[in-house]
Amino acid sequence: IPCNVAYTGLVGPPPPANPISTHEVIVSVGGGAVGARLLDAAARALATPDLRRLTALLLTGPNAPAGLAEALGRLAPDASVESFVDNMPDRLAGARLAVCQAGYNTAADLIVTGCPAVLVPFEGVGETEQLRRAMALEAGGRAVVLREASLAASSLAEAMGRALALPRSRSAKLDGAARTAEILLAQLELRP
Repeated sequence: IPCNVAYTGLVGPPPPANPISTHEVIVSVGGGAVGARLLDAAARALATPDLRRLTALLLTGPNAPAGLAEALGRLAPDASVESFVDNMPDRLAGARLAVCQAGYNTAADLIVTGCPAVLVPFEGVGETEQLRRAMALEAGGRAVVLREASLAASSLAEAMGRALALPRSRSAKLDGAARTAEILLAQLELRP
């Protein structure tokens, strides 16, 4: 059985038209089911003397454990803590730094906004996709990767300092959706 595979490119949002500059640092963990440790380390890192001056938004995700938001508020009283925002690309476009895992949508948002990042990819048993994505972004000069095994407030604060020095880069295209449509239309034309 022949199987046609075509590379479409990344699917991502259009460049944000209205950057929101409310927070300099945005920490996000997607849905939040596996992000409590990253959020805790970020809240502690944001309390260090070098990072305390930065305005921060901690996004717990809708699946975060009960009580996490309150605990983060105690660790980083000057940071805003929310479950979810619906305008993430606009917020990243206005931020100086993102601290997050390396899920597909997050990576696409980082690429389209050019926001420098510290990526702490999820590395559960057999999981490699986030690590591979994070390493590619680091190789492209867009991120600093911190492996989960090395995650602590001090190592995260150091990685954040390095990432704040990265230039903003918006050179990648995310036209995978349009390319997918082109491929499908071409395949339909080839059918008898």
